[in-house]
Amino acid sequence: MPNTLAHLGVQTLLGRTVQPQSDIKWILLGCVIPDISWILQVIGRSVLPQSALIDLRLYALVQSSLIFCVILAAALASVSRTPARTFLTLAVAVALHMLLDATQTKWGNGVLLFAPFNWHLMNFNLYWPEDWPSYALTVLGAITIAVLWWRLGPAPLHRFRPPPGRIAAAGLLLLIWVAGPPLFMATAEARNLHNTAVLRPDATRPGHAFTVDRNPAVIAADGTVTLRSWTGETFTLTGNVPTSNALISLKGTFTTQTEIDVLALRYHQDGPREWFSYIGLLLVLGWWFHAASLRFRNVNDS
Repeated sequence: MPNTLAHLGVQTLLGRTVQPQSDIKWILLGCVIPDISWILQVIGRSVLPQSALIDLRLYALVQSSLIFCVILAAALASVSRTPARTFLTLAVAVALHMLLDATQTKWGNGVLLFAPFNWHLMNFNLYWPEDWPSYALTVLGAITIAVLWWRLGPAPLHRFRPPPGRIAAAGLLLLIWVAGPPLFMATAEARNLHNTAVLRPDATRPGHAFTVDRNPAVIAADGTVTLRSWTGETFTLTGNVPTSNALISLKGTFTTQTEIDVLALRYHQDGPREWFSYIGLLLVLGWWFHAASLRFRNVNDS
C-alpha cells in the first residue's frame, strides 16, 4: 500500500475538498487509522511466540477492514467537541485511505471494503510500489503538509470535557474494535487471506496456490533458493526463481510441504517505503503535539 506520507497528501487535499471546514488534525488522524492494526501487529510480532503469528495476522486483517476502522473512528469522534462533524471527517479519511491502498498492485494482498459480508481483498492493480505514481504521491504528501503548516499551522486543541454518556459510548466502541475481530478470524482464514490457511503447520499444501507480497528470497552457496515467509517458515523455490538475494512478490504452487514452484516473480526495492511511512507518522504526531502545546500555552497565557 502507499506509504503514510503519500496518504497524507492525497487525503488531506481530498478531505478538505469534501469538507472545506474540516480540522486538518482530524484528517491526519483519519489517514493513519487503517494502519493502527498493522503497527500493533509489528509490535506484537516482537513479543509473541512464532506459533501465534498466523492468529495475529488474522486479527490485524479483520481489525483493519473498513467496518472496524469506522468503529474506531466513531469511538474517537465520540470524545471530540463536534462528534458528528469529526466522525464524518474521520470516516471520509478512512474510506479514502482504503481506496488509495487498493490502487497499488499487491499480489495476495488488498483491502477489505465489504467485510463481513464479502471477504474479497480489493485490489485495482494500477501501479507497483516502485512505479512513478508512488513517488509522485510521496512528493505530493511532503509538499502538502509543508504548505499547510506554513499557511495554516495546527489549530490549538479546544478545552472540552466530554459528557459521561459520550465517554461510555467511546469505551463501548473501543471494546467492539478490540474484542470484535476474533468473531470473524475463522472466516478470514477459511478464505485463505494472506495464505493463513495454507501456512498452518498442519495444512496439506501440495497443489495449493501460494501468492505472497514482498518477502525476502535468499540464494544459498549451493544454489538453492529459499523464501522466508512472514510466519518465519522457509520454503525452497523452484521454477522461475530469483537470480539474486532480493525482496520479491511471487505467484506459485506448492509441490511439497516446503517447496514452491514459482510461476510469476516481481522484484522490489527494500527500505524507502518504510522510511516514508515513519516520516508520515512523525508528521501526524508532530501536528497533534503542536496543537496540544498551543492549547496549554494559551491556558498559561490566560
